[in-house]
Amino acid sequence: MTALSRRERVDGDGVRWVQGDLRTGEGLEAAVDGASVVVHAATDGGAADGKVRLRYAVFHPRRTDVDGTRRLVDAARAKSVAHFVFVSIVGIDRVPYAYYRIKLAAERMVEQSGVPYSIARVTQFHTYLDSLLRMSMRSPFPMAARNLPVQPIDPADAAAPIARIATGEPAGGIVDIGGPEVLTGGQAADAWLDARGSRRRFRSMPQIGRSVHAVAAGGLLTEDRTGTVTWQKWLDEHVRERP
Repeated sequence: MTALSRRERVDGDGVRWVQGDLRTGEGLEAAVDGASVVVHAATDGGAADGKVRLRYAVFHPRRTDVDGTRRLVDAARAKSVAHFVFVSIVGIDRVPYAYYRIKLAAERMVEQSGVPYSIARVTQFHTYLDSLLRMSMRSPFPMAARNLPVQPIDPADAAAPIARIATGEPAGGIVDIGGPEVLTGGQAADAWLDARGSRRRFRSMPQIGRSVHAVAAGGLLTEDRTGTVTWQKWLDEHVRERP
């Protein structure tokens, strides 16, 4: 197996590392050389952790998620890759959030590439929800989207179906991968606080804007429920260990 990283890494555990960058195209040809399947799970770090700014989303949408995807599928097509798997997010076509528009544009790039493909859309990771709550707790008045539904999934529970997709025939479309349960933001936040032994409570975040209303209507949910690691189980195994 070959993996691409912007940092230099040492080969090991059956992985050959290639140093490269989606934003420049460096190393992409070497990374896909000899590959029959490419799994593209990279994204812009700032966008992925919720720190994307409106100015970035409007004026710089192509650094990694769009132009980088184009460069990678071009390299895959040149090397006759048989299956291109793009890892995306459930509901990006229903919620008009700026970062989701970027991801949707990247999906279109894959669909129009001419390379046999599958798009694996995944709901929010437990780790992502944890990072949002940790960020909010830095405020004197922490807030959470208490009334919005969320369907978190453990990264390992998401990895298994993505691996099955990658080793199967190209779907030529979208496959949803969702967490095993749907909670309200309030339920998730309160369980998180309880796991930390905190007496603080999150205030309810105002539900303002088209994106928020789309999420409230279930825009980020899927009927597909995968895995066994619930939010509470993840909290028991991780948050209690590092309060």
